[in-house]
Amino acid sequence: MPLHQLLPDTQSLTEDQIKVLEQQIKVDIIAVHGLNPWSKTDTQHAWDTWQKPAGLNGRLWLRDDLKEKTPEARVFLYQYNSKLVWGGDKASFLLKADEFLEAIRLKRKKTPQRPIIFIGHSLGGLLIEQALVNSHNSRRYGSIEKATTGLVFFGTPHGGGNPTLVTIGSAAARVARVLGAQKSMDIEQTLQSGSLFTEILQHSFRNQLMNYQIVSFWEGKGNIVDRKSAMFGLPDHVEQDVELKATHGDMCRFDTENEEDKEIFNIVWGNLEDLYDKALERAREKWNVLEWLHHGPVDTRHLDIQQARRGNGQWLIRHDIFQGWIANNISSRILWANGIAGSGKTFLSSFIIDHLFSLTATSTYGVAYIYLEFQESTRQTSHFILSCLLKQLADQNDAVMDYVKSRKRILDIEHRVLSTQDIIDCLIASVSMYERIFIVIDALDEQGDIKLREQLLQDLHKIVHVGAFCYVTSRPNIRGSFRDVEHLEIQPADEDIRAYVEDYIDNHPSARALLGQSFREKVVDRLTECADGMFLPVRFQIEYLCQQTTLREVMNQLDTLSETMKAEYILDTSYERAIKCVQGQPAPKRNLAHSIFRWLIASKRILTVMELCTALAVAEGASEIDELAIPSSDMVIDVCGGFVTLDEASKSVRIAHATAKDYLLKVLPELAKPDQSLAVILATYLTFNSFEVSHPMSQESFNKRREIFPLLDYAAHNLSLHAISRDGTANTQLDDIIFRIVTTPGLAWSFLQAFYAPSDTSTGYDWFPRESSSLHVATTIGLIGVVKRLLKDEKYDSQISEKNVKGQTPLHIAAIYGRLDIAEYFLQKDADSADPDRYGFTPFLYAASEGHIAIVELFLKDKKVRPELVKSTLNNGDTALHLAAAKGHHAVALLLLQSDAQVDAKNKKGVTPKDLAMKSTSVSMQNTIISWLDMKSDNQQESHRSFYRPIWGGIQGMVVDIVGRAVDRISTPRTDANESRSLTPARGVTPRRSAEQSRPLFEQNVVQTPEANEVPRDSEGDTSSQNSLISFSDFERNTHYVLPASMFERVIELSDRQCMLVDTTAANNSESQHPSQDPLRLKWVCLLEADTNLRCLFTGLPKGRYKAVWKFTYMVTSQTHRAHLFANTYNCTFGRAVDQEMFIARTTNPLQPFISTILNFIDPRQTSQLTVPQYEPLEGEIPNIVIHRVHTNLAVNLETTMDLMVDWDGPVAFLIKKVGLTFAAGFLSFNSVEMVKINQRESEEMLPMPLEVR
Repeated sequence: MPLHQLLPDTQSLTEDQIKVLEQQIKVDIIAVHGLNPWSKTDTQHAWDTWQKPAGLNGRLWLRDDLKEKTPEARVFLYQYNSKLVWGGDKASFLLKADEFLEAIRLKRKKTPQRPIIFIGHSLGGLLIEQALVNSHNSRRYGSIEKATTGLVFFGTPHGGGNPTLVTIGSAAARVARVLGAQKSMDIEQTLQSGSLFTEILQHSFRNQLMNYQIVSFWEGKGNIVDRKSAMFGLPDHVEQDVELKATHGDMCRFDTENEEDKEIFNIVWGNLEDLYDKALERAREKWNVLEWLHHGPVDTRHLDIQQARRGNGQWLIRHDIFQGWIANNISSRILWANGIAGSGKTFLSSFIIDHLFSLTATSTYGVAYIYLEFQESTRQTSHFILSCLLKQLADQNDAVMDYVKSRKRILDIEHRVLSTQDIIDCLIASVSMYERIFIVIDALDEQGDIKLREQLLQDLHKIVHVGAFCYVTSRPNIRGSFRDVEHLEIQPADEDIRAYVEDYIDNHPSARALLGQSFREKVVDRLTECADGMFLPVRFQIEYLCQQTTLREVMNQLDTLSETMKAEYILDTSYERAIKCVQGQPAPKRNLAHSIFRWLIASKRILTVMELCTALAVAEGASEIDELAIPSSDMVIDVCGGFVTLDEASKSVRIAHATAKDYLLKVLPELAKPDQSLAVILATYLTFNSFEVSHPMSQESFNKRREIFPLLDYAAHNLSLHAISRDGTANTQLDDIIFRIVTTPGLAWSFLQAFYAPSDTSTGYDWFPRESSSLHVATTIGLIGVVKRLLKDEKYDSQISEKNVKGQTPLHIAAIYGRLDIAEYFLQKDADSADPDRYGFTPFLYAASEGHIAIVELFLKDKKVRPELVKSTLNNGDTALHLAAAKGHHAVALLLLQSDAQVDAKNKKGVTPKDLAMKSTSVSMQNTIISWLDMKSDNQQESHRSFYRPIWGGIQGMVVDIVGRAVDRISTPRTDANESRSLTPARGVTPRRSAEQSRPLFEQNVVQTPEANEVPRDSEGDTSSQNSLISFSDFERNTHYVLPASMFERVIELSDRQCMLVDTTAANNSESQHPSQDPLRLKWVCLLEADTNLRCLFTGLPKGRYKAVWKFTYMVTSQTHRAHLFANTYNCTFGRAVDQEMFIARTTNPLQPFISTILNFIDPRQTSQLTVPQYEPLEGEIPNIVIHRVHTNLAVNLETTMDLMVDWDGPVAFLIKKVGLTFAAGFLSFNSVEMVKINQRESEEMLPMPLEVR
């Protein structure tokens, strides 16, 4: 290998030890030698450059002296043929720089963002510089340049502050000449011309150097490369030039046992240490942010599957649908791959992930993935999964990382935790920072909670809507969740199954010895033939065959295999055979197996093998662990008969497959029964003598405790989940143990310290709420029996009002963690729900912020305190409704609104709950607020007012289309609440619009506000209804309309969030007087200068296929220099409206996303920005949208279409939502929306229906 790893030395370590060591590495240091003028081998010169004296006995300071000084660094030495590098032409030089980059890339494939420090001697420094130029201009190697933080040069000829080809070439040639380069290689002549260094001398590279910290050492003995030539001449905050009292050859090698060399080394290390500390600071900052997003590694499961999988999955990668998904040539960016249990979906997902990562070598793609597992279903919420995805994308891209850092700073200032909505916002923003983002979610069906699964899909749709690509696998049983996406069926190719069987035999010596070569082929052929596209049955069959003792037994088993054998039968037969083995064991082993099954099925997350083995060894009433009672990992696997597997990479133990869990629950139904015995074990563990400390532990001591007691983390974080019985029954034994924990100070401190411990404790150990009482601890655990027992004791009853160091009472804790029964009991004891903590949070505000609607409802029951609670604010002015709206808790928001919370209440920044809701990507949250405003406006008394005036100050929306073109008289008289809302068309022809009225909205210079007048009488209408109607004429359709006045009040209340209802029922279009109409069309003009939602509703559409077309005009007016237009994205969504009275009294979600398309104003070549003032000419295509040349103050007409299948009775909703912010002023004018019905002959059918607006 050309890149030799010097530190850490891994030659004597096991693979597991290397993996542990790799997790501690934060920085890579890479040393590059210079020209080899002598007849040394490349290896000799590479090593002798850095060691003194030369030869095997020399001291290599990069290894021997940095070992203790850089414990968190990998140190590499690069070896190359310098004669080929410096003796060839420019093309050869560039190629050698790429070879250097490739060697680095291969070493850093798993950690491409890890900071790098380059060290170069003499001309080796020029190779480093060229590599950085190549990296900057390459997608394949771009991560190397971005990861570089420091450069150290020993006597590298940079050419001074104003280098030229002549100066740098002459300096390099002088090095070759003095060092005695072989003339036969023409090295000196090649260097003299300077032609190799044209790219290094580019002004752009000089700017690139400003991103690094640079140390340029120059020789104090001799003048091969003098001080001026050894410098870049950059500012002091970028480059430091340092003299070393050594010759050109000796300035980078030191025998630190020699005093003179030691003094020089100390100078070198002092400067290198600064770069090392800077790189560590960057790495730690990044690590802290990533852990803040999502705790723990994200790749261990993938590494486990990589080791276990066989074949290469090429059949799927070559599949037309998959290739179409990659190229964005299919109808959906979501690709659902479904297959029956055991078909190898997870193996194929790992192949897909590796394939997608391989594409990142040539494209700026982001790849994020997660494997769902039934054992983690309670943890794998949308928040958990999306944070895992965001962590990976931030780790791969500095721009995403910077965006996440900025979001973290804002949340820290506001004392807010990261919410699911924050994560979605970051993911949406990250889409524009990549050329493309791919998300892989394996085994979605293993999330058994339907609500959690559907919430995840809704959140994924939001990210896909702005351009992300998502690959999802599951069994076919959740097909209903994927009706409108592209899908393919998983059925592994024979070649993959064959490879799996062959690899299994080759990796098991006993199997090889039993079968031999001849029978090996028969077994492989027979199992492949009978597999029927299933991996799991093959696995069981091969394992069973290899347990036979003779070839005759193997042949007998092979003869029983049938080509038509059903997969379900194979699985049942295999599981039946396995459970017989388990049940047939001696009682100790059988009982151990049952205990393992119980733990693995009931555990709240995946357990490590050490956690499981420790839990199995905890005895009832024990005060310490009995080391002799801990079973070995081999025993755990052996007694479970194939139902349990151990992942080597993560050391996690799990049920082998979801079908295995289902089978165990069927044959051992007691495993599914609520059982608090596991909680007793965890509680007992937390009472061990070792945890009874006299005071909270220091950071170092706590970290050591975590290592010594492997079950501590799981016990502290999951005790309450196991302890709180699902059937409400109490467990006296468990209550007694927990009572001891909460009333023993040492045990309570240990529990709290472990419960509140962050993933990284390096910032100190004071992360948990000190001064917590026994009642605080009991409330945290959540057992009502223990809480009541404390409050009945005079020693503890006063603790109900005590506060911890954060100013929180036990009621605060109950509100934070959703302990409803405890909160209710505290209120009965006169606990104060409006008592603020240090941050201004009351228990009521915590409950609203965390989305615990039952507790919010509990607090609001008291009508005396309700107004005070609803109006209470944090220190920044946020009310409970602010908190609920920001986090998307729409049910809590609705409850607060019903309790008179003010949707327009402003915090200290002037932000209202309505603002937060409308900026949210949560459709449910938006609809809750809009529905409430609709309902409020319907119930209000309407006064005589102008329709135009209140709207015009906001967004000049549908007013122009409905009213502005033709209304002579308009009024909004009082409305009878019982008045019918149907419209009465007024027959007749109206005059055409003037030229001024026909101009686009943003071209109109003056807008006149019409006066409010009385509605004209309709001779055909009932005069009793005249006071509730407004008439207007549609010039384009030659139709006169009458509108209910209440609509105007609703629009006024919504300001820039107008609603429109279009009725196309046949009953309203049966009159022969109506002329034939165009395809269903709603037209309006709307300037979207703010974050705006625009919605309308088509009612009475016949079932069938439609083509939805929307057209709009975009104009940028900004002349701001160097401004950018980031993520200026509009989502256009059609869907089924659930509540047909959505504009009257909606309380449910009125819009279920059905199909959508995205308009993203971005440069398709750059995918992140469109610069102003003069936009670069664009002639590219974004899916469904063609962007023509765009210049300032030039209107651009855009259009996009989509297919829509209406297969329900009821209205079709249409929503336009703006996502993201803009730094450029401009207008977006929506010109029209069409719904064109497609008949059975695949041709467009004109619908002769006039429009009516409610």
